[in-house]
Amino acid sequence: AHSRNPPSHVVVGTMMSARDERELRGVEIDIIELVELHASSVDAHEFASTEYVVALSFQNFKNTWRTRAFSNVHLGKLQQQTYNAFVQSAYDAALRFARTGTTLATRVTGAYTLYALYETQLVGPSVRIYICPPALDAMKALIAE
Repeated sequence: AHSRNPPSHVVVGTMMSARDERELRGVEIDIIELVELHASSVDAHEFASTEYVVALSFQNFKNTWRTRAFSNVHLGKLQQQTYNAFVQSAYDAALRFARTGTTLATRVTGAYTLYALYETQLVGPSVRIYICPPALDAMKALIAE
């Protein structure tokens, strides 16, 4: 995660279907930047070409994750926030992309981010991913796609 002063209000959704102006937390801004950076690098290739498939791979996403030192995102929890609330906020940000991203690359990158956030949690009991039925249906549709 980056150490900077995020804007208090940001318009979210340059790659998501619904634009949503609201206050964002630092972890949400970091996830937006990660997903949009990676998805745009995938979308730069012709859809379904060999280059697109390679760019869309989890291995390629993992390289982006590591380059941005994103495993350290869990250390960015504010002191007054519980770890569980912090992780749920991060999950929600990733899940929004997985559900409503306007391109396949954005939706897949959102799903990859959700998985990586879960797998890179700090030592201790893992925070579960809570998902509502419509979000679960969207994830099933993404897998089928």
